[in-house]
Amino acid sequence: MTDVNYELSNGRKVLVMVALIFATLVPMGDMVIIPAAESMYGHFSDTSMGVLNFILSGPALIGIFVAPIVGKLMAIMRKKTLLIIGVVIFTIGAVFGIAIENAVYMAVMRAIVGVAVGIVAPVCMAIMADIFHDEKQLGSMIGIWNAGMSGIGAVLSIVAGIVATIQWEYVFRIYLIALPILIMIFIFLPRKTPLETDRGAHDAEEQQHRSVSENQKMPWGPVLFDLVLYCLGAMIICVMYYQISMYVVETAIGNAAVAGILSTVLTIGTFVACVTFGPLYGKCKQYLPIIIFACIAITYALFAFVPNLVGAGIAMALDGIANGLIMSYYQTHLAVIVPEKQVPFALSLSSAFLGLGMFLTTYLTTFLQSIGNGTMIQVSLILAIGSLVLLMVLLGKE
Repeated sequence: MTDVNYELSNGRKVLVMVALIFATLVPMGDMVIIPAAESMYGHFSDTSMGVLNFILSGPALIGIFVAPIVGKLMAIMRKKTLLIIGVVIFTIGAVFGIAIENAVYMAVMRAIVGVAVGIVAPVCMAIMADIFHDEKQLGSMIGIWNAGMSGIGAVLSIVAGIVATIQWEYVFRIYLIALPILIMIFIFLPRKTPLETDRGAHDAEEQQHRSVSENQKMPWGPVLFDLVLYCLGAMIICVMYYQISMYVVETAIGNAAVAGILSTVLTIGTFVACVTFGPLYGKCKQYLPIIIFACIAITYALFAFVPNLVGAGIAMALDGIANGLIMSYYQTHLAVIVPEKQVPFALSLSSAFLGLGMFLTTYLTTFLQSIGNGTMIQVSLILAIGSLVLLMVLLGKE
């Protein structure tokens, strides 16, 4: 087996976690663009809507295809090297995203950002899995990492919203904070993680343990079951994440300010769930999928049957809790149900399936609106029923 006697000090682990949390600027980078979206659409009003939509959602799509490749690259390259490459690519694509005021150019640069998104998230999780060997501790650290990511996303959104009121193109300057983050990663992360070995030793180990290679095969049944549930859950959770303003208008419970407050409630719910995930995982990890999908079902039942401000507030809090739990649970669970050598690839698949779920959310909403009266209350009712079906599947499995 790989020598795991080399351990980082607790102080160094803290510095590594700080660097990894700030590196979530890359997967959360869209929060800089979203506040400027309306102004950008108006500025490029003569441009194809497909190009403009890609500027917003393109990185998530590109990341879906890049993440599995990165999972394989982690077997032959140092994770610190890959992380630095990812942040450098992001810095180039993001900072120079508006160097030329042309929508097609911007779409190309956003595709470059998508490559970085596909690299950074799975590498960060794989580094945590290398450093924290205890399952409960790993769950706690992944929860803290996700909490930090949601916090960074909230800060980026607030700052970008203020900057966009001055000049929408100025939001791209926010991405300059990637430069000190890059320096932080270079200094704080060790050259190799405790589970990484020199290539020569790795080759010798492979030769020595060739006879037990069967034990290193991916358990595809449980892995695919987790990934499909992760994708479906994320897709349902994100419907109201993206469409809360439409729900607020349809139900006449407020205006854009109310929608913003409700979005903040979701962010707070996500943060709380991520921070408390470690202890929760230690006490009832086998029941967490049931808890997650029960939260999702209750969320959309409230949206459907209690269309007022109080009901929406409770529903958004539950949606945030489900969001924090589903990310932290499946990222942790996938890391512990596969052989050690397959952990990077499994985590890269989790990033890809999360991105797929988020990308498909808007298409799911459009489809559900097309089969009835088109209201978000109807969409919520269908999603509540769908979540109950998934909950029944999980209960049957137990």
